[in-house]
Amino acid sequence: MSMSAVPEPEADPDAAAAGVAADGEGHRRLAVGLIGTGRIARTGHLPAYAAADVPVAAICGRTSADAERLAAQWSGSGRPRLYTSAVELAADPAVELIDVATRPTGRLELIRALLPAGKPLLVQKPLAYTLAEAELIVAEAEGAGVPLAVNHNLRWSPPQLDGPLVASLTLHNATRSQGAWASNLWVNGTRGDAHLTYDSAGLMLPDHEPVVVQPPGEWVPDGIAGAYTAFVDALARGARPPHEGRDHLRSLALAEAAWESSRHDGAWMPVPAVTGSSVAAVTLASADAAHVPAISSAVGTTPKGRL
Repeated sequence: MSMSAVPEPEADPDAAAAGVAADGEGHRRLAVGLIGTGRIARTGHLPAYAAADVPVAAICGRTSADAERLAAQWSGSGRPRLYTSAVELAADPAVELIDVATRPTGRLELIRALLPAGKPLLVQKPLAYTLAEAELIVAEAEGAGVPLAVNHNLRWSPPQLDGPLVASLTLHNATRSQGAWASNLWVNGTRGDAHLTYDSAGLMLPDHEPVVVQPPGEWVPDGIAGAYTAFVDALARGARPPHEGRDHLRSLALAEAAWESSRHDGAWMPVPAVTGSSVAAVTLASADAAHVPAISSAVGTTPKGRL
């Protein structure tokens, strides 16, 4: 991205003032500077922020046209300032929290450029394409004293938040996906099947009627707004957010082991121990159910239901 701000339109003072609104926990909402103008920013982050009355103070795109197109879709209060420089957006005094909604390519360099501003970072998943690069990002953010959370927004999507845990890698010996996204995912298991969508979660068990949970709400806005609210709440309390960068490293470690296992016909693969984590290294095979407690511990979850 270039190093110049887009001169028009000028920022509306109300964009920063909107930050006095309170979130669901009664804390003041932090004004967002959104970096990235792609699909997830356009169809996810921006409409979720508008629906949740989260102030967006600034938007940064690769080009002024990109930033202007996204800003034209903003339906919330205020008028975001537009940038083509992530560094200049980070320096904007109206920006209190930076939402990084870019692709992981070049993520390390981008985060390094943002750290001097000292503002909390909510970064789109995955943090990086490799565990090693993600560990470096987390270590540098911690060294700079900058809070960093990863936008695991599906954790706050109603089916995942309020419904049972319907899938675990360690319980299944085959997986089939009916779409490019996890919006319609079937997991075939040795003890049952799970069906997960953006608005429902279901268990299909032998000799039992299907159990389907369809709570009110949707991934957009609820899931994305929930990731933001959980981060802001943790910052207000001086606590570690549940989706902090180091928690995300455990997810990446498990994903790397699962990938390696799939490449070797389901052979056992070690799950790398995360630097600075209390989680010990465990072993993963794609078709074994005996390691449920160890893997559940490794990914930082407590199963609410098992197949």
